[in-house]
Amino acid sequence: MGRVGRLVCLALLMGGGSVPLAAQDGDNIGHEIFENVSAHFHTVFLVAGLTLDHWPGRQGRWDTSLRAADALLVGTAATIALKAITLSPRPDTSTRNSFPSGHTSSAFAVATVQAAYHPDEAVYWYTGAALIGASRVGLGRHRWADVIGGAAVGFLAGRWSLQSDGLLLAPLWGSGPGIAAAIRF
Repeated sequence: MGRVGRLVCLALLMGGGSVPLAAQDGDNIGHEIFENVSAHFHTVFLVAGLTLDHWPGRQGRWDTSLRAADALLVGTAATIALKAITLSPRPDTSTRNSFPSGHTSSAFAVATVQAAYHPDEAVYWYTGAALIGASRVGLGRHRWADVIGGAAVGFLAGRWSLQSDGLLLAPLWGSGPGIAAAIRF
């Protein structure tokens, strides 16, 4: 098992570590696991996907981080737009922002970029993204169609970022269209 595989296992253990404490009052242990995967593991997954190449012993490639960030931003923008257009009700509330799953979209956007740069780690990235999507269904926050739609949006955003010069962060590494920000002191 490689470094990323160990990271995924560690993140799952960290996310699941609070389950026995939370479940002592007779709570549903499965629900607690889904909550931890949806919240804690999702956060660790995204941070790792954006910064992993800069950790000790890694390649230190900025283009991986920038392309992952670009895919994440594009996927998030597309997800927000689709939620506003579809107005799909969530299974657990009366809010109308279920399709597509934002958690799944962001996870698959990062996973797609990381899998392209590190093909030997692809199974870990896509498995982690799939677990995040499944946790959303397990929590009753989304239907499977929402998760599959989120996975498609994230995957396409990742592929777009890899095939082009990116969309939003392109000026940082290429000459394509995009948006740049600067701070002056």
